[in-house]
Amino acid sequence: MRLGTGRLSASVVALIVNAVVLSASSALPTLAATQTLRAQPPEGSVDYAVSLEDSGRLKQALAAYDAVLAGQRGDAVVLARRGGVHFKLGDNKAALRDFDRAVELEPRLGPQLWQRGLSLYYAERWDDCITQFVSHRTVNPDDVENAVWHFLCVARKDGIAAARRAILPVGPDRRVPMEKIYELFQGSADEAAVMEQAQTSRVGVLSCQLFYAHLYLGLWDEVNDRPAAALKHLEAAVALDFPHYMGDMARVHVQWLGDADGPQL
Repeated sequence: MRLGTGRLSASVVALIVNAVVLSASSALPTLAATQTLRAQPPEGSVDYAVSLEDSGRLKQALAAYDAVLAGQRGDAVVLARRGGVHFKLGDNKAALRDFDRAVELEPRLGPQLWQRGLSLYYAERWDDCITQFVSHRTVNPDDVENAVWHFLCVARKDGIAAARRAILPVGPDRRVPMEKIYELFQGSADEAAVMEQAQTSRVGVLSCQLFYAHLYLGLWDEVNDRPAAALKHLEAAVALDFPHYMGDMARVHVQWLGDADGPQL
């Protein structure tokens, strides 16, 4: 998923998309100083929590966000960040509590939070899930993934035929193989076309292309009641170790499918 900028401040957007934001009040440092600051954010700061999250130390990141929120209980952006960590750790219930509270505190944040849409999907809150992805389209109208997740929510509620009738329009999403993924869900392409486009050799991005192909082919198989085929694709996506929220989503999804004592979705 990609993030539309909407009307939120650049710092809000940066925090949501895993960027470490330096204090706006500090003087402009040299490049070397900036690199040092980013490598060693002060413990107890939001930047420190973000750095832990970005390095995959999720339990430590959760504790760090808890510490920040102990003194900033009304910080919607930090709540949203902590919600994402809860989700990555497999606790979707806690994730949704944070996402919902964040939107309650800062309604302008709502359309940006496609991550909340994923959590709503796993919570089977279909109407809220549909509304979230319709809302996200107002700030990110070109994103194929947003249209696909909207499709999945509608399909779970009303069936695939209804989801195809309601599929959201998208703009030019140039990421390969998003064009064919959209056509698959729309009904004008098949699974082979998705894999063929994903295997187009592009230096440095082939792994990314294959990740998205396997992820969405897996979700397509799943919504069509083909669990074995779905799991095969989703495991292939996880094996690519994609460094993004969607990579964590794939991992959590596979755990959810295969372990009754796994994620609390």
